[in-house]
Amino acid sequence: MSKNKYKITELEEILRMKQMTLKSHLEAKLEAAGYEPKSEDGFLYAKGTFPVLLVAHMDTVHEECVQKIKYTGAIMSSPQGIGGDDRCGIYAILQIIKEYHCSVLFTEDEEKGCIGAEKFAVSDYIVNNDINYIIEIDRRGTNDCVFYSCDNPDFEEFIESTGYFKTAWGSVSDISTIAPALGVAAVNLSSGYFDEHTTRETINVEALLSTIEEAKKILALPCEEPFEYIEAAYGGYGNWWRDYDEEASPISTDYTTAYTDDCTYIFSKEEKAKKFFHIYLQTYSGNEICCEILAINEMEAIGMALSHYQYYSACDIIDIKSQ
Repeated sequence: MSKNKYKITELEEILRMKQMTLKSHLEAKLEAAGYEPKSEDGFLYAKGTFPVLLVAHMDTVHEECVQKIKYTGAIMSSPQGIGGDDRCGIYAILQIIKEYHCSVLFTEDEEKGCIGAEKFAVSDYIVNNDINYIIEIDRRGTNDCVFYSCDNPDFEEFIESTGYFKTAWGSVSDISTIAPALGVAAVNLSSGYFDEHTTRETINVEALLSTIEEAKKILALPCEEPFEYIEAAYGGYGNWWRDYDEEASPISTDYTTAYTDDCTYIFSKEEKAKKFFHIYLQTYSGNEICCEILAINEMEAIGMALSHYQYYSACDIIDIKSQ
C-alpha cells in the first residue's frame, strides 16, 4: 500500500492526547524550541522574541480520546470525533515557531467558556508583553479571518493584504478575552476543521497546511508598532452585524439583529450595560457544556452562544445564569 501523503504523524499524536497530557507534551516542545515556558493553572505561556502572540486551545468537546483515524484523501476523521477544534491550531503554531519565535499561549477549557484565557487575562504575563498583534488559529473553514469585538480597520486591512484571508463573522473565542486585556488587536484564522462539536468533524489537511503558510506570510509583513485594540461600538457580535448589514437588507440604525436556529431577536443599540451570562447546553452524549458570554441581555447571550455552537439549538439549553 502506498504511503498517504497527507498523513502527519505529529498531528496524529496531538489529536490522540488528553488535554493535560498534551500540555506536558507542549511544554517539552517549547523547551526544545528554545523557549522558557510557564505552565500555569489554565494555560501554558512562552514569551518569544518576535512581537506577535500565537494562541490556540488544548481542549476539545469530545468525551473520548481519538483512537481510530480515517483518511479520505486529504480529509481526516474519527468515530470518536477528530478534535481539529483546536488541535489544528496547536499543530499550526508548532510549525510556525520553527521560523518565527513568536510568543505562544496554549489555553485550557476554551470549550467550557474560555476559562484558561480568562486566567491569562488577569495574570502578570500581560504586563510588558511587547506584542504588536495576536493571531489565534481556531476557526473552522479555509480562509476566514474573524475579529470579533476588535474594530481596527487598519488591522483588518493588514491581515487581508496577503490576499488569502477574508473577513467573516464570529461570536466569541479566547482572543475575545485576551485582546482587550493586552490592548492589542487580534484575529482568529481558519485552521481547516469542519463540522466541529460533532463526531462528524473533519480536518482538511491541505487547508491546515495552507493556513500555516499564509500565517507566515502575515508574519513577514512589516509591522513597526502595535495595532491598537479598538472595541467595536456595540461589542458582542463585533463586526458580525456590520458585515451582515453590508451583505443583506438594510438594518435600522437603532437596532442590531441576531439570529439563532429558531428565532430572530432585535436589540436596541442604546442598551449599554453588559454582564456575563453562563449558557449551559446539553451535549449529544448527555453531558453539558458551559459557554460564558458578555452580553447586553439574556436574548443576546443566547444568540451568541448558539452562533458559536452551531450544531445546537435553543432546545438544547438547559440553564442560563447571569452574574
